Amino acid sequence: MEIKEKTVWVQFRTHYVTNSEDLVLGITGSLPELGQWNVTRAVVADEIPKSSGEWVVLIELPANVTFDWKWVVLSQENATMTAFRWEERDNRSTELQGQGQRCYAAWNDDAAYEIIPKFPVDEWKWMDDGDQDDEEQSPESEHVPPRRVDVGYLTSVVVSSYQDIRHKVVAFCQSIRGIFRRG
Repeated sequence: MEIKEKTVWVQFRTHYVTNSEDLVLGITGSLPELGQWNVTRAVVADEIPKSSGEWVVLIELPANVTFDWKWVVLSQENATMTAFRWEERDNRSTELQGQGQRCYAAWNDDAAYEIIPKFPVDEWKWMDDGDQDDEEQSPESEHVPPRRVDVGYLTSVVVSSYQDIRHKVVAFCQSIRGIFRRG
């Protein structure tokens, strides 16, 4: 039996206006999950809402690790990611001590962290296609099996990849700005 290393969720946020649909923000850094400074493997952030300059990315990282990272503006021309602009600052160093975190780091500025002992995503139940009830099957399910994301009382049938589902959930949570926070 393989022992899986404990991981935590880290949310990174910033504000940066790109003024171009071909430019997106991403995070890269010293960990394999952050692309090990290779921009073609950087983690692309979501702009929520679109054209707002507010960028967010949720990443699952090893629970007890110290790593360096930066924001980078990525160009998506010709379906290839290239660095359009790097932050003009020293790398940020972050230490995770077994707890999830929210991090806000303005472009070229220091980061502010908030420890989250139990990140909300831990309470979401990711169900396999075989776990769905028959009455919840969509008409399209004969062709493409749906994935159900159960978030408390909010249930949605989504046909998408795990990464897309995660980004949509993050986008939803950002759009409601914590209305459903648990006490």
